[in-house]
Amino acid sequence: MGFEIVEFKSLGGFAKTVSTFGWVIISLGVVAGCFLLGESFPPLVAVLSGVIISVLGFFIVISGQAISCMVAIARNTETTNKLLTRQTAE
Repeated sequence: MGFEIVEFKSLGGFAKTVSTFGWVIISLGVVAGCFLLGESFPPLVAVLSGVIISVLGFFIVISGQAISCMVAIARNTETTNKLLTRQTAE
């Protein structure tokens, strides 16, 4: 009596998209901080703006990687279930 797990192809793709989006946000945070340093903004405001945007992007990357981790756990659980079912049938 085994169970079948769907491949989670859409969820895996979504996780990669979320992670990529997070890396883009991090890059934009760095670029924004550098750009603001060149403008007439106080240096502290420029650096803090870049850091805050980058940290938010980092949390988006973490979210995407957490989804990928859950998909990997589900796949490993399916493989373990199949191996144990086969082993107990012998």
